[in-house]
Amino acid sequence: MGSIWCVAANVRPELYGRATALGTKHFAAGTCVWILSGYFRESMDDVRVLGQHRVTSRWIAIAENPRKLANFRAEAVHQPELSDKLRGFLPEGRWFDRMHCEDKAAILDGCFPPIEDLPAEVAKWTRALDLFAIDKTGRPLARQAASALARRPTETPFEVYVLADFLDKVGAPLSVAEIVRTLA
Repeated sequence: MGSIWCVAANVRPELYGRATALGTKHFAAGTCVWILSGYFRESMDDVRVLGQHRVTSRWIAIAENPRKLANFRAEAVHQPELSDKLRGFLPEGRWFDRMHCEDKAAILDGCFPPIEDLPAEVAKWTRALDLFAIDKTGRPLARQAASALARRPTETPFEVYVLADFLDKVGAPLSVAEIVRTLA
């Protein structure tokens, strides 16, 4: 069988919930996932995706919030194993053509902003998380910022700005909003 067209995206390099690793529960940051045709919903609360699990590397299909994805694009799938897996999700070979996939990708990309340099963004976040976890200066600053956020959740405490300055100086700049989202 020949190649098929599908909408692909990458997992955003962010933390969600109480996570300690970038990406989602099932997918690492930067992982390419394939949005399964026919599972688009008008509300865009979630889309059904197929991707390789972050730990087992097995192919899994789950519902994912598109806010956790970036860089939507139409791609032709040439790998026979992946193509067979994607075909298995819709009966009677109901796959969309290139134009349909490009239209869907453009809609999703317009709703959820792309990340220009995804590898650099993943590296930046990984460096920042390492500093939060093991750096002799970064770890206490992150703990102080998290504690201050827990005490004053409606305002951005001074400790968050101190942490942002530290991260900027060591080459892992995160915005204050990104730090608040990460530590809250």
